[in-house]
Amino acid sequence: HIVNAKTTSAVHAIIPLAILESMRAQDVPAPDGLDEFHADFTTKRLGMSHTVSRQIDRYREMAAQNRRVDRQEVVALLELAARRKDADLLFADAGRRAASRASEGVSKGMRRRWTWLPAFAGRRLGVRLAGRVLRGIFEVVLERDGHGFEAHAADHSVAQATPDGGACAFYGSAIAATLREFTNFDGAVLHQECRATGASVCRWNTGHPKGTDS
Repeated sequence: HIVNAKTTSAVHAIIPLAILESMRAQDVPAPDGLDEFHADFTTKRLGMSHTVSRQIDRYREMAAQNRRVDRQEVVALLELAARRKDADLLFADAGRRAASRASEGVSKGMRRRWTWLPAFAGRRLGVRLAGRVLRGIFEVVLERDGHGFEAHAADHSVAQATPDGGACAFYGSAIAATLREFTNFDGAVLHQECRATGASVCRWNTGHPKGTDS
């Protein structure tokens, strides 16, 4: 169920869930089995810890119930992830995971309607569905910009999490993945403005999707 909620003191549980799931995936031991000979290295695999496993279970249950998590809790998690050497890879993967899970909130009936519509009408509905997902889960407002898209975040917790705005890569990845799920977008999402570097709002722009629907 997608919720078009105003910015609140809480963040949808899908977001911290995706970050921790990605962290765990990045920290899976190497398949060659050599990690066992490097105890000092394996102890740093936070994603494989019992604490992270318990939190994943907690967030998964909350996400299934369409619940939200205290915003400061998510900011602290973003700060933790941003300090990792693989932060860029982690945020990109987490954004895709979050978008995939968020897209599942679109009802089967609405998806059937979307696929049955004529091409032009289907593209228009697809843009609306992407906008609903981005606003309801990520607090990101999606707008058409010519044949491309522009998005801006109503929430500024990401800018609080990392002084350089590095955690905004999570949102950029989620925007791109959501657009690919519901539209014919096939390009890059660029972070043009960021609160962390003094802009009034975090803003993303895309290139032109395939085709010329408007």
